[in-house]
Formats: sequence, C-alpha cells, structure tokens
Amino acid sequence: FRRVLFRSGLLSGTGWHGVATAFSHDGERETMALNDTPLVVDAHWLAEHLGSDGLVVLDASWHLPAEGRDPCAEYRAQHIPGAQFFDIEAISDPADSCPHMLPSAGEFALAVIQLGIGRDTRVVIYDSRGLFSAPRAWWMSRVFGHDRVHILSGGLPGWVVDGFEVTDERTAPRHVERPFTAHLVSARLADAPLLKMVLHDSADSARCMHHIVGLWIIMFHCRYKKLSSFLYRRGPR
Repeated sequence: FRRVLFRSGLLSGTGWHGVATAFSHDGERETMALNDTPLVVDAHWLAEHLGSDGLVVLDASWHLPAEGRDPCAEYRAQHIPGAQFFDIEAISDPADSCPHMLPSAGEFALAVIQLGIGRDTRVVIYDSRGLFSAPRAWWMSRVFGHDRVHILSGGLPGWVVDGFEVTDERTAPRHVERPFTAHLVSARLADAPLLKMVLHDSADSARCMHHIVGLWIIMFHCRYKKLSSFLYRRGPR
C-alpha cells in the first residue's frame, strides 16, 4: 500500500500548516492521485483558480464541543473569498441519536446543491485549523460519489500565511445547471464486521490492509507541538 505523510508544523496556538509528500511502498517519491484527482491542492493553485467556473470552495470547519467555539460564526467573520460553509453538524442524519451519522444520499445531494455544487463541480475543502475536519467533508463527498474533491493544504491558516486575503463578505451559491445525484459508494464505508476483522488482525498491519479494498483510513496524531497525519490506501490488484 501507499503511505502519504502530511508533515506539519505549528503556525500559531490554534493553526497548523500541512504539506503532503507521497511515497510508494518502495520509498520512491511519487504523485498522489485519486482517479486522476489530487488529494491536496496548495494555496497558490487555489488563488490562481479562485472564481473559476465549475469551482466551489467549502469551509468545513468544526470544533470539539468542549472548546466552546462556533465554526459558523467564525466563517462569517473571515473566510476565503467565495467560500461556502459546509455545516458538518447539519449535514448528518437528524433521525439518528448518534452525532454526525451520514445523511441519506438524497439529503446530502440537496445540501450540496444548495452550496452550488453540481455533477461536474470541482470542490476544494478547507478548515480553520489547517487539517482537522476538512477530511470529513472530503470523505462524505466521495462516499456519495463525488470524486472531484480536494483538500486545501494548510487550510485557512496556510492560506493566510501565504499572503492571500480573507473576507467577511458572503457570496451567493452558484446556480447549478446539472444537479449532483448522490449515490452511496458502499466500498468507501467500513461496517461493524469489517472493523472487528481489522481489530482482530491488528498485530499485522500489512495483513489488515489486505482485507480493506478501496478504503481510506485517516488517522491524526497530535502530540505537543507536532501534528502527523497518515493516510493509507490499498488500490485494486
């Protein structure tokens, strides 16, 4: 399998700036692509394409309840120009007692259409920490069949450090000419039996990966002033 290491350093008390380097199993540097769609784009690429037809930027910031922060209010105070707010709390299953359960395909499609996302839209997602909740929105998009989605390297902190402007002005979502039709891609989900199998085989991580086809696992490890993020994928045979 491939390993992608996001090397990150502390920018401020609340922000992280990450850059991605991809390595193959033999240690050689390589370009990371998902169906020819890069996982990560940088701030300079986004600045160059910002405002382009067919591109939507999403602020998918979310904070732990104990932090007492309001990501929607923070978005209204400052965000990347033209960005829409992807509300992780709201775009979930309202009937489930557990938080943040996936909505139905129809509910997800309606939510993203209201954000200006259509069938052919390219989406760039960021969050206010650098790399925290944006992968959740990225994963949800792919679970429901939208693959033209990227994560902004460094998130909002990286955008600011690179010298690009933020705004408090709201931009109306774009009109969607070809509505996005969501469908659940079950291969991108792990159910309880699969999780039990992985936990049972956890002593041999390579063998565990053998059991997971097309499944991405994102693990965040935060320790003191360093943040490491590992993403594994086993591709098709």
